[in-house]
Amino acid sequence: MNGEAMAAEAAAEPVEASLTERYLGSVQTWECDTMGHMNVQFYCAKAWEAEQGLFADLGLGRRARGARGLTLRMTDQHIRFHKELRAGTPFRVASGIAAIAPDGLRIYHELQPVVGGGVATTLTNEIRLADRNDPNRSLALPDEVLRGAEAFRTAVPAHGRARGLDLGDARPAPRLDDPLVAKMVPMQRGAVMPHECDEAGLLRPQGVMGRFSDGIPALLGNMLGWDRSSDPDSGGAALEYRIVVRRPAMAGDVLCCFSGIVSISGKPYTWAHWMFDAESGEAVATAINVGVHMDLRSRRATPLPEPMRGAFEAHIVDGLSV
Repeated sequence: MNGEAMAAEAAAEPVEASLTERYLGSVQTWECDTMGHMNVQFYCAKAWEAEQGLFADLGLGRRARGARGLTLRMTDQHIRFHKELRAGTPFRVASGIAAIAPDGLRIYHELQPVVGGGVATTLTNEIRLADRNDPNRSLALPDEVLRGAEAFRTAVPAHGRARGLDLGDARPAPRLDDPLVAKMVPMQRGAVMPHECDEAGLLRPQGVMGRFSDGIPALLGNMLGWDRSSDPDSGGAALEYRIVVRRPAMAGDVLCCFSGIVSISGKPYTWAHWMFDAESGEAVATAINVGVHMDLRSRRATPLPEPMRGAFEAHIVDGLSV
């Protein structure tokens, strides 16, 4: 399981997905952000819930993992946002296994509105098995899990593959004292809380994405002096994300995040976000995402306002990547 395999998959021929419903529910008001749609962290949360059922079917549910001293870790994630999910929308998560390897599974998810059909979001997560007492230590999947995974095989359809991001191998993990960090803008700092962690005490994928998402208003405040709450007609939306989780974070860890602009191309712009353990200086996660400015009245992407474009151009950091 590596970036080259993900990149090859992204270039594959069009296919149909074979998926099984793993989550069914609706968007709650408290899951929506100031843009009026479900916040990106909850897409990750629903996919994580779907994965729990899948692993239970494979014989690696919570009880089985606990009895064997095992845990699960997400190490790489690719997301594409196709349409908004607003408060009250009923939706399902349908899932399948896109790649099987001794060191992990690549799981493909679609968030699908129950009414009207279509696809709201696609997520592809690389999941590894780890030692619960040493979650940095990856373990081989049991043979029975590898055999059972074949029953849930799927191909990733064209709409689930990368569009504006490179899914090749990630850069070496940076550290907090990396010279590029000094050129980036602080966007989030805080401690991991117990309720953000899974049964093994590791920060869930929702908590990683949530920090990047929650940090955007502070990032724009630091870059532009703009308080997003004072402008109810303007906002932003993510189109595509890739997150590489470098090591587990646990309750009590203090995390700090920094961002810089990678590029601007027409309406879309590309951010990179780096998350560190503030105490050790180690990278916890690196991410890259394509976003657009959004008119909240028309619910459409619009060109960056000139003052914002100028500020973004001033914060392009050469060499920044995931």
